[in-house]
Amino acid sequence: MKRVLFYSSVKDYKLFKLTGFYVEDVKVLEEAGFSVICTNRYIPFLKFWKYDVAFLYFYKKSLIPALFARLFFKKVIYTGGIDELSKNIVLNKKRRAVFRFFFKINYLFSDSCNIVSKGDFINVIKVLEKFPKMSSSKLSYSPHSINVVDYNFANSFEKENIITTICWMSTISNVKRKGVDKTIHLFKKIKANHKDYKLYLIGSFGEGSDYLKGIIKKEGLEDSVIFTGNIDENYKINLLSRSKYYMQLSIYEGFGIAVIEAMMLNNFVFHTGNGGLQDTIGDGGYLIKDFNEYYDAVMFFDELENEQFIDAKQLEKNKQFVIDNFSRSSRAKYFKNIILD
Repeated sequence: MKRVLFYSSVKDYKLFKLTGFYVEDVKVLEEAGFSVICTNRYIPFLKFWKYDVAFLYFYKKSLIPALFARLFFKKVIYTGGIDELSKNIVLNKKRRAVFRFFFKINYLFSDSCNIVSKGDFINVIKVLEKFPKMSSSKLSYSPHSINVVDYNFANSFEKENIITTICWMSTISNVKRKGVDKTIHLFKKIKANHKDYKLYLIGSFGEGSDYLKGIIKKEGLEDSVIFTGNIDENYKINLLSRSKYYMQLSIYEGFGIAVIEAMMLNNFVFHTGNGGLQDTIGDGGYLIKDFNEYYDAVMFFDELENEQFIDAKQLEKNKQFVIDNFSRSSRAKYFKNIILD
């Protein structure tokens, strides 16, 4: 059995067991038949006798693990969203140039780069096209996945007047990128006609959550917005099962794994369609094109509530879209082929 050393630069090792895409990809690799060792340190990559494959998340701090793995002739695989290459992300020219440089260097040391959204794939191709000698042959597309079996009991929970969104809130920049501040402003307008609704913000605390608490206080929503902090998979599934609506108002989204989880659990999704959301939602949900005008979104929400139910056929269509496109078995087969090739 091949041993996969799974790296991300998370500060807290517990995040490997709490962050959705880490949890899922560990299970994906295990289903593919590999032994997985998670680490947030560089030293394990020097212990070449303990692993066979370096599996690296993101393209900033993974360069040193890649160098160590290459030194010992190990296979190097990269994955994860590449938000910084999107023009929707506000970066000065210097920072964007630095990130492009890091991506190119990491790409050179890789055996394979798994791109998780079509939007990211287009952005990466544009970077590589500027360097004709750099082939794009190491790129391949396979979106994030979920184990659809875990979500089959969705209908066993009664829906409540709950709206949810999931975000890592350790930094202000991330909650802004995820549009959580805009979600709060939209929720404020929704509350005018639907006073019994609650908004649940799921994810780690930090500077981002402090920033959001300031907005919540200003809007007078302290009794209506609930921070859960980091929660385990069972509680997350339970909460999304009871939630009616999920909001993903991202400026840019590398993929949006939480969206497909919400769709599997019969949440109606309000979203921006930015980045990977074009892949994850398809033609489901409600598309918000203009952040400056929420009037249409609020009117649509009112219509859904006045009808007393959301179109069950549409929700089932959304669920089937997830099953057809984002199953764990497909991603496991993808990585099995790459690692054993």
